[in-house]
Amino acid sequence: MTTSDPIEIEIAREQLNSANDTGRHVRNVYVTFILLISYVAIIIGSTTDVQLLKIDPVTLPLLNVQLPIKGFYALAPLAAGLDAF
Repeated sequence: MTTSDPIEIEIAREQLNSANDTGRHVRNVYVTFILLISYVAIIIGSTTDVQLLKIDPVTLPLLNVQLPIKGFYALAPLAAGLDAF
């Protein structure tokens, strides 16, 4: 069904623009989530058994900041879960 009614065409354009804006926002959230999960995976992969047993701090790559290992492993899943919303 095609129409040449200018009001309906304008409504369709507004809906299309709204869908495009929402898509951009979702894309940005998705990329941020993937980057956060990748960063956490790198930190987990670089944690040694000795660090876990001695409860030594975890060093964040790129930032070179040390965090308590218990705090990191308690809050990292929470941060990833919050980013999903």
